[in-house]
Amino acid sequence: MSLLYYVPGILLAAMLAAILPPTARRWLLLLTSLGFYGQLNWLFLPVLLGVIAVGFIGALLLEKRPPRTWLCAIFVVAALGPLLVYKYLPVWLDGLDHYLPVSSLDFGGYGAVLVPAGLSFFTFQVLSYLIDVHRGAYPADRNPVRFALFISFFPQLLAGPIERYQALAKPLWDNRRPTPDMVMSGLLLIAYGVFLKEAIGDRLGGIVDPAYLAAGSGGARGAVIGFLGFTLQLLADFGGYSLIAVGAGRLFGVELINNFKQPFFAETLTEFWQRWHISLTRWIGDYIYRPLGRFIVRSTSWPRGMKENVTAFITWTTIGIWHGAEATFVLFGAIQASLIVGQKALPHGWLKPQGAWRYLNMLVVFAVVVISFGLIRANTLPQYLDMLWALITLRPSQTGLSVGGSIWPAIAVMLIVEGVARFKPQWRPDGVWTRAALIFILIVAAVLLGDEDGRNFIYFRF
Repeated sequence: MSLLYYVPGILLAAMLAAILPPTARRWLLLLTSLGFYGQLNWLFLPVLLGVIAVGFIGALLLEKRPPRTWLCAIFVVAALGPLLVYKYLPVWLDGLDHYLPVSSLDFGGYGAVLVPAGLSFFTFQVLSYLIDVHRGAYPADRNPVRFALFISFFPQLLAGPIERYQALAKPLWDNRRPTPDMVMSGLLLIAYGVFLKEAIGDRLGGIVDPAYLAAGSGGARGAVIGFLGFTLQLLADFGGYSLIAVGAGRLFGVELINNFKQPFFAETLTEFWQRWHISLTRWIGDYIYRPLGRFIVRSTSWPRGMKENVTAFITWTTIGIWHGAEATFVLFGAIQASLIVGQKALPHGWLKPQGAWRYLNMLVVFAVVVISFGLIRANTLPQYLDMLWALITLRPSQTGLSVGGSIWPAIAVMLIVEGVARFKPQWRPDGVWTRAALIFILIVAAVLLGDEDGRNFIYFRF
């Protein structure tokens, strides 16, 4: 999606929302959100509205009856229906795309995908709402407009963060006005997100795509470019979108979840996943990992370690399958589970070293992430294995793959910002003029260094 109209659209909606009375503001946000989603493909709107309707009606029925797991399961499956159809049936049924409204978005080396943008993310918000109402965490919403706005709020509609009803619905509905500090910090986050996307994410995409296309013929050099480049691209692209979403939320007086918290400086793999795609990690923990763990504890007599390991493998396989039904995604989940289980078996001192050894831990974790993330990017398992073997055997390159030198300053800026936030979290740019200058510099840098063709955000495909 081109940021040329996405970001200006956010700014225009925020200015209008600031001057409108509460009722008009709510309708503005809802209609803007639906229009924003419909412009991708107006046939996607029935999918979004259908999932919203399932969540709204399902919660009302769940609240009126005594707790019945089977009834909750029916509505959960109904809400998951579009996601299951789009993400998994086409893998087994050729030609299904001729009968469905499909995504026309192109993702560079990924090619095009069928899944309507954002389907996973707004489906997960509906699922958490249904399950929470079923658990009695809060009463069902009886206002369809408020519920629809909660699900469709456009800054976080397409790629999260995945918000919970109690955290987002009320602030959106209460017509909270942003403070001047929220406006300035929001604009700075948007500018930095645009910089990450344009100056790093899109440009790295043009370097990573040929590396994966060359596969093993790119040799060890091509494998490093592909694996390392994609990991940095993913943080810039997905992290950039998340920052734009958080910044946009602040312009409307709403605080969204900070979806990334310096993941490349994690000391363990478990810590990495606590810092990467935080809203999804929390969602998986609350609605899959812990409920599954309790079920396994109650229903089996296995040793404790076996129960924990089985829970981890099922959970991580589910995360892998969420990304797609292809073998690469399933293997990605299984590898993450194996590594986390293996990590727990290490002596405690290895996981929490002192002094300079902690930085070695960070490098090891980062290397593991870089290698395993290649599975998310590879088009096929043989392509990934060919690149991995080329790296292991230090195979010479048979192609002219290279990385342009002009991209390194932008990557250095990203890593410095991440490092400062990790090790000096108390430091924040303060003052109106300081932040205004940073906003100007970031936007100019994004324009000068950005890829003119532009690319869609990677996680729109999930």
